[in-house]
Order: sequence, then C-alpha cells, then structure tokens
Amino acid sequence: MNFRFWFIPSVLLLLVASSTHAVVITIPPALDPGDQYRLVFVTSGTRDAIPTDIEVYNNFVQSAADAVPDLASLAVTWKAMGSSASVAARENTDSIPGVDDVPIFLLDGSKFADDYGDLWDGSLDIPLNIDETGNLAGSLRVWTGSNEFGQIWGARTFGSSGGVKCGYSSMVTREWMAFPDQTHRFEQSHLYAMSDVLTVPEPGTFTGLLIALAGAGVLRVTMRSRKRERH
Repeated sequence: MNFRFWFIPSVLLLLVASSTHAVVITIPPALDPGDQYRLVFVTSGTRDAIPTDIEVYNNFVQSAADAVPDLASLAVTWKAMGSSASVAARENTDSIPGVDDVPIFLLDGSKFADDYGDLWDGSLDIPLNIDETGNLAGSLRVWTGSNEFGQIWGARTFGSSGGVKCGYSSMVTREWMAFPDQTHRFEQSHLYAMSDVLTVPEPGTFTGLLIALAGAGVLRVTMRSRKRERH
C-alpha cells in the first residue's frame, strides 16, 4: 500500500480534512485579508426550552461549536440567536442593525446576510440550514423565542410556560425565526448560533496561512492503494 499526499509542504499535513465529513469553511473565500465577518450555524443537537436564563442557551451553542476542531480553533464566543424575557436575540448576539455591521456567512462559505439590517429585515436570501459540522441540516425546528426582527416575542420567549416561539431552518420568510405556532418548552428543538466578529488573517505569517487554507477547505489528504503485479 502506497500513501500519496497532495498539496504543498508536508508540514501542512498537520491540518487534515477528513473525506468522510463536510468541510467547515471558517474563512469565506469571498473576503480579503483584514475583512471582518461573522459565522452562523444551526445546531445538530437539541434541547428543551425550560430555562429562562439566556446563558443556558449560549452555553449550549458554545459547546456545539467547541466540539468541532475547526470552530474550536477560532477561540471565539458563540451566542444563541434567541430571546429570553429580558434579552432579545439581536441584543444577545450584538447584531443590532446599524451598529458595527459586518457580513454574516454559513459554514459552507455562503453569504447569509450582508449586514445586521439584512439579517433582521424579516426575510432571508438563503436558509440557515448548515450545522456546526458543515453538513446540510434540512428542515429543523429551532427555538427562537423571537419575532422575525430578532426582538422579544411577548410571552413566547425561552422558558415561557405558555409555549415558546420556534422557527424552521429551511425557511427564508419570517418563519425562519417565527413560525405561526409555538411549541411546549418541554419539547426538544435545535438552536441557531452566531459567532463573535472574526477578521480574515493578514498574509505573511505561517499561522495565518494555515488558518486561511483550513478555513477555505483547501487542504486534503488522500490515501490511495495500488496493487502492482509482479512479473
């Protein structure tokens, strides 16, 4: 059996993207060095919406991100895109329209929103349907406790005994955050997550090169076996 490695210097083989999993793109290819941006995903795991404390949900999405090496290596904070009775989703994620706006991307490299105003205008260009592993998530029910503008939804926030507002990850209309019905807090649903602001690393440093290559999903290690006939 012969092992054949593709790409440039062998030291880069320290970063390996498994062919059995989707590539997690942490640096969108459309951006340039120095550009700022944020990432979002929908969690592959679920939980109830019993707690009223927003930090419980923040910790849940943080744990989901930290379980993925590509995301853990970013060393950033992730917040839930949802509302408690005292904190709206747009405030919890520091994504208030017009305040330090940056573009937002999915983990497959697609632009999700041009800025916070685009994010919270009540409609989307594409659905938020990529999970933390970079895989297509499909149509998942997601706890939000919010309306489509990222604001608190009356008595339908996290922990509400009368039911918690949900959205669906396959939707691009207001239903991505605010489906007409609400779900009992004891049920299991997913969560949306948003990262802190990230900056595309400047070229010229070895670390920056490695991060950029890994983020763009460029690195591959391919193993092939070849049988040779002996004469």
